[in-house]
Amino acid sequence: EVTKYHTRVGISTTVLFFAMNKKTWNKLPPDVQKVFDDLSGEYLGADLNGRIADRTVLGVLKKLEAFGDEVITLPPQEIQKWKKAAQPAIENWLKTMEDKGLPGKKVLDEAYRLRKKLTSS
Repeated sequence: EVTKYHTRVGISTTVLFFAMNKKTWNKLPPDVQKVFDDLSGEYLGADLNGRIADRTVLGVLKKLEAFGDEVITLPPQEIQKWKKAAQPAIENWLKTMEDKGLPGKKVLDEAYRLRKKLTSS
């Protein structure tokens, strides 16, 4: 009801994690820890950030279409401009992490590797 125009850019994701106190984790029997391990990580990410999120997006797109809204998908050339514009923020984050002694470059490289793996299949 706020707008009739929507732009799909495909450059974001939802970050999801579950946390548990380490002492609580250590109190769990190994077989229970294994269940958590088996049903989290890539499995959980693929389900929640993959298939379920995809279905949700498709449902939203169908609703927007039913309302008569216009959905614009940015062409690859425009996405490249956005990526270039974001580069200073990425470099700032990387410097901040490295200045704190955290493995920023390693994390960023892994994120890029996963993006390439997931978008090339």
